[in-house]
Formats: sequence, C-alpha cells, structure tokens
Amino acid sequence: DMRGFGESANLGEATMKTAQDSWQDVVAATNYLRTRQEVNMEAIGYSGASFSGASVANAGVNSGFGKAYLILATPIPWMTDKIAMAIDGSEASWWYIASKDDTQNGYNYQNTIDLLQRYSDTIKVTFFDTGGHGSMMFRHHPDLEEKIADWFFKVLKQ
Repeated sequence: DMRGFGESANLGEATMKTAQDSWQDVVAATNYLRTRQEVNMEAIGYSGASFSGASVANAGVNSGFGKAYLILATPIPWMTDKIAMAIDGSEASWWYIASKDDTQNGYNYQNTIDLLQRYSDTIKVTFFDTGGHGSMMFRHHPDLEEKIADWFFKVLKQ
C-alpha cells in the first residue's frame, strides 16, 4: 500500500506527486531491512502493481538494485525511458505483467511493453488478453500467484 491508497492511514491525501515520490518509501523500507541481521540482502525481490510498480522500479534505478522486480500493470508514463534503459544493466531479473483489457485511466499497455522491449533484451513480459488492472489479474488467472512465487524462488536463489 502506498501513502494515501488502499488501507493507508492517510486515505484521501493521495496526490499525483505522492504517487510519483513514493519510490522514496521503497528506499526507506530497503534501508531498514539493511539494518536487520536476519535479512539476506542478496535475496531481495520487489513487486508492485500500478503506481507501486513504478515505485519499486524507480527505487531500483535511483538507489541501487534488488535482485528481482515484478511489475503488474504499470503503464507509461510510470514506466519511463530511464527505467526501461536501466533494466539490462541492473543485473536484476525483471518480469512485467499486464492485460489487454486493462482500461484503467485509458492507458495502452502495449505501448509500455513496446518501450520495455525496445530497451531490454532480458525482461520477461506476460501480456494477457483478459485480467483487468493490477492485482485484479489474480482473480482472472488463479495460477498466476504460484507462477510468481516460483519465479521469485528461482531468481532469488541464483
């Protein structure tokens, strides 16, 4: 959950700027994890849907990379050229998932996929015909959770 969204304590205060700056919250959480001896920082994976997908990607680009990034239904303008160009150089595993019937805010997810694939030879892309926006995809694709868990397990063990 990002500030002002979902079950956040400050509902109603979310703005576009809050969403764009939320990558700093991901950095703060990562910095906290670095203080914990029981956390293996070599096996950190990040996931986010919609705005929060851009937040975890921006956090990686702006402050160093985790080992894996799963991004659900994050459209242009949230997935910027800067993020797309940094993917292959990050040495992290990336998986982008979207659906053609996602009409959230009228974005065309094919354009986002084209951008990511233009700059990256390594990103894994899954583009469903149906599934809706963000975490709604789990309702339409009940096996997706297990596939994501398996993917994280595989890439974080490398």
